[in-house]
Amino acid sequence: MLPNDIYIREVEKVDNEFHARYSAKKKEYRYYLTTAEYNPLRRNYISFLKQDVDIDKMREALKHFEGTHDFTSFTPTNNKVKDKVRTIYETHLNVHDKDLEFIFIGNGFLQYQVRIMMGLIIEIGLGKKEIELIDYLFEHHERFKAEYTAPPQGLYLWKVYY
Repeated sequence: MLPNDIYIREVEKVDNEFHARYSAKKKEYRYYLTTAEYNPLRRNYISFLKQDVDIDKMREALKHFEGTHDFTSFTPTNNKVKDKVRTIYETHLNVHDKDLEFIFIGNGFLQYQVRIMMGLIIEIGLGKKEIELIDYLFEHHERFKAEYTAPPQGLYLWKVYY
């Protein structure tokens, strides 16, 4: 009864109090970006960038997202969620030739949060924005200063930890 793009790997009995969303302890998102030549067979699965990026700056930027922060600047201004404080436990950047794998593990994520963070990380990697802007945005809640939202192609909810 499930669509072909959903695959069940394991089934476990839970109590009646269990809620798939609210019982989660952690979530892991991954974002895939490539600076390789455009490949139409990968267009729905990875985000393409036409120029090289500074990997070291992107790695450094990722570390600024770790910890407990108010992510108001990293979600649309019309997001009705009252508490926008989230904790990101771990971030990683794995490089496979021209393919980049960004990993975010946190206690929860706001709508578009990972794509907006990735947009800023990409701009930092391209030299268009400075890393210090991340900490500034945690304090000042100026969404318009992180205006670029990375495309949805390449974003995956990788794992939910219960």
